[in-house]
Amino acid sequence: MYRLECPGCGEWLHAPLINGTEMTRCPVCADYVPYREVYVAAGPFSIKRDVLIRNSAKYRALLFDAQAELERLRSNEAFNPFGLSAAALEDNIGNLKELLEGAAGTSAASANDVRFSSEDADFSGRLVNVSLNGISLDARGLAGIKEKDTLTVDLISVRTPFLKVMGEAAWVEVGRMGIKFIKDDREARKGIADYISARGRF
Repeated sequence: MYRLECPGCGEWLHAPLINGTEMTRCPVCADYVPYREVYVAAGPFSIKRDVLIRNSAKYRALLFDAQAELERLRSNEAFNPFGLSAAALEDNIGNLKELLEGAAGTSAASANDVRFSSEDADFSGRLVNVSLNGISLDARGLAGIKEKDTLTVDLISVRTPFLKVMGEAAWVEVGRMGIKFIKDDREARKGIADYISARGRF
């Protein structure tokens, strides 16, 4: 979960995804809030995202140690000199994983799998980022897709079980691609907005 403080009223804005724009509006005071100091929050913990990224190796080492300690605790419950609770340690491990996902720009939000298809084949990918204009995905097997190819994207929407949106391949790299939405009707625009809102966009 990402957090961003409104400089106007001090309200904290929350979202599982960063939507790729330079600023957003505060829902409380309607002030424009620039994406400057974005925090990653997990459970009771919160840290500036740029600090987390710089120190991600230390947090990964801490996660490794915590997982090893949990295994030791499970294999020998009688030896527990610090009085650690397995449940509390599992919670902390979950929080560490969520923080590291935030550093990587991914999200623990559900329904991040996205299906899309061309005229010739079906594909699936993992959501990296989304906005009203398009979506970026981690995906494999993209060799058959070229820039400007027309694609049909299946999104899980709060209004319909699946929302089909027409798109165009904006860029394609090894293992990653961006799709520009073709919002040719009001229903498609509304569905995309609902899809983003369901994920708690800033």
